[in-house]
Amino acid sequence: MHRARLVKRLVFVIGTAAAIIIASATPVFAHAVLLQTSPTAGQVLLKPPREVSLRFDEPVEASLGAVRLYDSRGRRLDTGATTKPSAQVVAVPVRSSLPGGAYVVTWRVISADSHPVQGSFTFQVGTGANATAPAVQALAGNLLSKTGGSKAVGVVYGVARWLVFAALALLIGSVAFVVLIWPSGVRSRRVRALVWTGWTALVVATLASFVLEGPYGAGLGLSAVWKPSVIGDVIDTHFGHVLIVRLLLLVLAFPLLRTMLRAPQDPTSRRRSTRWRVAAGVLAAGVVLTVGLAGHADVGSFVPLALISDWLHLSAMSLWVGGLVVLAVAALAQCDLDELDTIVPRFSQIALTCVCALIVTGAYQTWRQVGGLEAFRRTDFGQLLIIKLAIFAVLLIVATRSRAITQYLFRPPIPDAELVPVVSGGADDYTLERPIRPHASDDDPDEMFDDDYERRTLRRMVGFEVVLAVAILVVSALLVNAQPGRTALKTLAFSGGSTGVTLKSDTIWVDLTFAPGTVGANDIHINTLRPSGALITPLDLKLTLDQPSKGIAPLDVPVISAGPGHYIATGVTIPLTGRWRVTARALLTPIDEATVVGTVDIR
Repeated sequence: MHRARLVKRLVFVIGTAAAIIIASATPVFAHAVLLQTSPTAGQVLLKPPREVSLRFDEPVEASLGAVRLYDSRGRRLDTGATTKPSAQVVAVPVRSSLPGGAYVVTWRVISADSHPVQGSFTFQVGTGANATAPAVQALAGNLLSKTGGSKAVGVVYGVARWLVFAALALLIGSVAFVVLIWPSGVRSRRVRALVWTGWTALVVATLASFVLEGPYGAGLGLSAVWKPSVIGDVIDTHFGHVLIVRLLLLVLAFPLLRTMLRAPQDPTSRRRSTRWRVAAGVLAAGVVLTVGLAGHADVGSFVPLALISDWLHLSAMSLWVGGLVVLAVAALAQCDLDELDTIVPRFSQIALTCVCALIVTGAYQTWRQVGGLEAFRRTDFGQLLIIKLAIFAVLLIVATRSRAITQYLFRPPIPDAELVPVVSGGADDYTLERPIRPHASDDDPDEMFDDDYERRTLRRMVGFEVVLAVAILVVSALLVNAQPGRTALKTLAFSGGSTGVTLKSDTIWVDLTFAPGTVGANDIHINTLRPSGALITPLDLKLTLDQPSKGIAPLDVPVISAGPGHYIATGVTIPLTGRWRVTARALLTPIDEATVVGTVDIR
């Protein structure tokens, strides 16, 4: 009966976790940040480019991605194979000479933390087109959407990530619990079931992550999971290498686990036990390290320190969460109170150490990956981290309550030196062996010490801790799939590829688009319209840029006509970031001139 109830609870918790991941899982992009393209977004070229190249802020892989070139009608143009001139640059040669017109580039690569990065931009050859026109930008968005990832792949991949964390905690935590706290636990069927469940689940989750990385990275559907070409591409990636190493470590761990769980063990074989512990410790450390090597810890700043911090964080999580599961499912259900007198206080001390390690390493990882308070407000990563911290705070409160119950139920006996002298006839050997059950009746001696009551009280608290820990693992799986806050803010700063402003008056509107809208060379696309929206072609158009607050005098911007109501200024150098004042003077008739003024933010 109790076992059936326990199975139902576990199924409910795991099902709830999976449902949350399914509801939240979507294909996530942009972990590496695109810093520069050639041609630049919106650039006007007088002659066709020989290649299209993209430079990122960290190493990227192109084996699962692609860079594609389209004309203004959405027809894909012939290009050479994607190349990597350097770790942070991908490029494709343009095989044929491009005629004048607007062009769209879509790209998709894999960032160093195994997540896909994708985007698009436009450029033009000659002055007879407008690469920033709404129709061309809409075409770019439509073409990019066709290379997006599959919702089904995102859901299954999210569940696989959560299963990696959960299985890691169950495997390492249960083995450590038996080795460090409860050696006789190897005789327990429940303990053996937990160990093998953790090992099997971690193997399955790792294999699932490996085969799903191909469709996830290339933006394909679930049908591509078993394609040999896709699997071959994954093998060539850093992520694929790390997962293969993890699988090899798990295979090596199999005979060690069989040796450990072969009960009863020979107490005289200390040398063999020491060798086993060293080997098991090395394998466990390696398995935990692979999680960091395949995630956020392996990219960004201070990578060696980040990997160490991530390893400590995951190890502490595994020891604590996995130990809680063994305590709730096996130890508290099967051990008598005399045995629990040793097990529970010992685990409580280890859990306290793990909590301290989680707080310290979590604070460092927050500083490294969030980067500032703004990220908590503006990024998904920051908001997920707030949820994780809130659940962790509740978990700490529950754990503190459990620790208080532990100290009350399993307090040590009073040492002889602290015995109180008594008068003749009194007991001089009193020790506090067991606390009295609350509300116990003095008329019923058997009710004074109720083992089941004490056991149930602690199991309820530990079970609540396990549920909260599962919730934290769910959020952790979503965090792995989210763009770190520091990188997300950088992406926001570089996103869009252009900036603009519309200058308005009662007689004319001047719409300006600055591409890429950053310091340095910019192409400015200018459209002149009537307030009704109809194009108007003034007799003359002059444009200036200045920054009065910094003492920068007006800079003349030479413009050339590119068609009715459309002008272009190419290669305009903007030396500083900040808000620039834009002034346009349009000669509408030989004697009427309209002056419109506005500001534009240059990044």
